[in-house]
Amino acid sequence: MFSVIHVCGQEAKDDSVEYRFRLPCRGDFFLIIFAHLEADNVPVSDNVFKAVCEFKIVAGPDVPDKVEPFPSCSDLTWGPDTFVSTYGLMPRKKKALLKAPLGRADASFDKSRPGIRVYARLVKDGVPDSELRSAVGVKNDNDKVC
Repeated sequence: MFSVIHVCGQEAKDDSVEYRFRLPCRGDFFLIIFAHLEADNVPVSDNVFKAVCEFKIVAGPDVPDKVEPFPSCSDLTWGPDTFVSTYGLMPRKKKALLKAPLGRADASFDKSRPGIRVYARLVKDGVPDSELRSAVGVKNDNDKVC
């Protein structure tokens, strides 16, 4: 018997995509990768993708008894997405993983188009949005966002 896993860590980098996942327990899983061509003229909101490959993942005895799952996330990839350039934003950091060893992390963008305003929010499973609102600050300048 196999279980299907859902990937929540997906990072697009130039011409490649990296997937990160945490298996909830020992056992055999399937990782199914889906794709669609932008030329298919399918509206992004329809989320119509086709399965393009499948991997069997065997989680052996080294997997801990309990593994914390990734937090829920949107359908976007982690890190700078293709939409970043659509809005004239150029990320100063290209990696999707922001490290915050002292409890602080920064994500900055240069702006190539005027009139673009950026909003951000912090999310964590089990923590209400209202508790996290004050933990994020966004400064929109003419040529950058911090």
